[in-house]
Amino acid sequence: TGWNEKLLKKLQTLPEHGDRLVAYGFVKNVPELAVASDLSITKPGGVTSAEFLAAGLPMVVWKPYPGQEEENVRFIAGEGAGVLAEDEKALATILARLMGNNGEREAMRKAALRIGHADSACRVADLIAADVGSRA
Repeated sequence: TGWNEKLLKKLQTLPEHGDRLVAYGFVKNVPELAVASDLSITKPGGVTSAEFLAAGLPMVVWKPYPGQEEENVRFIAGEGAGVLAEDEKALATILARLMGNNGEREAMRKAALRIGHADSACRVADLIAADVGSRA
């Protein structure tokens, strides 16, 4: 939930999810949590999306900001790595479906891994080095 303490408290008191839903506030160990998770409810910011795709984490996208985040969710959903929840009812329906369907989550995980690149920083560095090297 990032800095949204009200949402964090609300999620932590939902009795019907038991140990299947673990809610966090702001954390610094996102990559470790992504690898250990089955699914994420998230906003599709650039860094978050890149980290989750590289980890193969299916995303349920909630309330994207206009502009870049809307474009990110179009790409993510279009590639099969995530889905947009338009409202709370849709969110509940999507979560129930995905938590009850390992096959669908696995397909989303594979799609995320296909389009996410854990080595993207190295790829960019290699491109820059090659460009600088060709100018020398």
